[in-house]
Amino acid sequence: MKFALAGLLLLAIAPVNAAEISRCLIAVDGATYLDGPCNLDREDAFDFSIGTEGDGQKASKYFAYVQGDAQEVVGYWNGIAADSHAADALGPLQRNGDCWENARAQICATP
Repeated sequence: MKFALAGLLLLAIAPVNAAEISRCLIAVDGATYLDGPCNLDREDAFDFSIGTEGDGQKASKYFAYVQGDAQEVVGYWNGIAADSHAADALGPLQRNGDCWENARAQICATP
């Protein structure tokens, strides 16, 4: 529990446009597509991407975006085909520790 709270605090106070290496997870429809270190690029507590290119880091094969505000957060990823754009909608997501998830997907970024 302490680790999850520390992660939430770090996400909440991170500066705008902060990029860092994080432990990432993209799981969709029961399959895991990314599980390991990847680039985390944060705009704020509700808007970030994982697995995207940035700060000298190459993009992961799979990447995802989480976007929203205090009312609603939604996710997108580049899909099973590992497309060049994150055009596959994952729907509304709820926060659970270092993850944003719903019945279909789990997007996690652990500092």
